[in-house]
Amino acid sequence: MQREMDFLLTGALTVGEAKKSWRYEKDKKGHLCIMGYKGKETDLVVPDRIGKDKVTAIGAYAFSPDGKSITEEQRQVRRQIRSILLPEGMKEIGGSAFVNCASLERLHIPSTVKRISTGRVRVKNAFASYEFETNAFWGCRSLTELTVDEKNTAYRMQDGLLGTRQEAEYGLVGRLPD
Repeated sequence: MQREMDFLLTGALTVGEAKKSWRYEKDKKGHLCIMGYKGKETDLVVPDRIGKDKVTAIGAYAFSPDGKSITEEQRQVRRQIRSILLPEGMKEIGGSAFVNCASLERLHIPSTVKRISTGRVRVKNAFASYEFETNAFWGCRSLTELTVDEKNTAYRMQDGLLGTRQEAEYGLVGRLPD
């Protein structure tokens, strides 16, 4: 219980606690990228730090039930994720990070996110197999509360659309479902 309270107050997890719910990698600068969620909760708070290292990125398919090398139980949990709170300090969201998180309702993009990558989705049926480029939120049909911190200099929400601030024309990244 004390560790949970410490996490809520500081946003930091011990390495031992983090390994129970998160797969992550460290870059040369000591920053961490969340590569996958393997916990059981459906309302998630991504840690600000794991041990002494800052979490700065979300990898491709990190929350998606379509991720590779995950168990069927993990797939089921990922399909039921309802909300994700990303920490300030997060700089990048990888391609297809949330693809097919069908129950995801709420996600807040902090002011520090500077890049949301596109991803690829493969669709296969009895007639054909094809692949196409998607945004990080493709298949998130329950996503009704996508917000961007007003201090974010890279992205903004306008009229239900997530767009970039730098492009001369409004750059569409994703649209909330009707």
